[in-house]
Amino acid sequence: MAAYITEYFEKNNSVDAIKVLEYIKEQDPVLESGLRKIYEMEIPNKFNRGVFDVINQKPLDVQINQLKKDLEKCTDLKEKSIIVKMIGEKILELQAVKSKYIVDKGE
Repeated sequence: MAAYITEYFEKNNSVDAIKVLEYIKEQDPVLESGLRKIYEMEIPNKFNRGVFDVINQKPLDVQINQLKKDLEKCTDLKEKSIIVKMIGEKILELQAVKSKYIVDKGE
């Protein structure tokens, strides 16, 4: 399932549960059927939030890595400053997502 979600994200730059399920259905109908049953079940909010927080870490990691590559290639000091600021903001977002998951995970 994680591989399909990652693959979907890499192709679409977003993660939408319904669209991911449709994508998985095209790739593996049996897996999609089981996932749809789980998705439609009433699951406690803490579980949903924790799972999606973990999934949301991937796009932030990808964005941070791309910004670091952009920084390495950049020669303009003003542009470098902007990229460094953006990296800092994304790192803070990632830390916030990770800290929410760690707190909820223990409960």
